[in-house]
Amino acid sequence: YAAPVITNVTLSDSNNGWYNEAYMVTAIDAVDANSGIARYEYRTSENGTWNVLNINSTLINVPGVYSLYIRAIDNCGNISNEYVRTIKYDAIGASVTLVPNTTDWTNKDVVISINVSVLYNQAYTITHLGSEVGNTITVSENGTYEVVVVTESGVEVTKSIVISNIDKVSPVNVALSGVENEKVYSIDENGIELSFVGGEDANSGI
Repeated sequence: YAAPVITNVTLSDSNNGWYNEAYMVTAIDAVDANSGIARYEYRTSENGTWNVLNINSTLINVPGVYSLYIRAIDNCGNISNEYVRTIKYDAIGASVTLVPNTTDWTNKDVVISINVSVLYNQAYTITHLGSEVGNTITVSENGTYEVVVVTESGVEVTKSIVISNIDKVSPVNVALSGVENEKVYSIDENGIELSFVGGEDANSGI
């Protein structure tokens, strides 16, 4: 008897060729004009072990790039051609860290570096406040800042950072003691002791 022939395999939906949910085969088109199809089998590498393939059951749920081999076996034990597809799977998404250029008090803007690590060199986008950005953002005031990183697999990772070390406001209510108002002193006078009196600074302090 002639062996079965697989003509097409239908896969679950992907994102740019990547899967971020349990990967499944949803349909197999195969022809066997004699004894009929007994079962389908699959393996995830060229030399891997063959396993029974059930339509709409999970085949791959560990991140990676796989060569998926599928074959049909008829009721006489004849084996079909192998149908091969490359499967890329990632349900984890990017690893993201946000690092400010300083954590000391500063009266300047703070630059936040967005460090992104992805599996298998996936492309990714970074957005901040709804707009795509590069690998840094610059902030001018204290607050919580959030970025969203989306990989090719469609997995979205949100990361935030609190910036609280910016102080661009000058101190107020600062006075001097030890001198009389509007009096002119010569530079060789002795016994003048100056000191600051009061003064308020709500952020980094005096």
